[in-house]
Amino acid sequence: MKPPFIEYVRNHVVLGDGALGSYLFERGVERGRNLDLLNVQAPDIIFNAHEEYIRAAVS
Repeated sequence: MKPPFIEYVRNHVVLGDGALGSYLFERGVERGRNLDLLNVQAPDIIFNAHEEYIRAAVS
């Protein structure tokens, strides 16, 4: 039997790839830009992208 998801993530590293880089390029981030640095240089862009992903999952 599989453990509940919450229990699993408490005990394991879980990665998810929702093609965030591709999405950021679609939203106007210039290609070739260091996407990791956007967390510091333009956190609003990253926040908005994650917020849109969450809203899409909820609706």
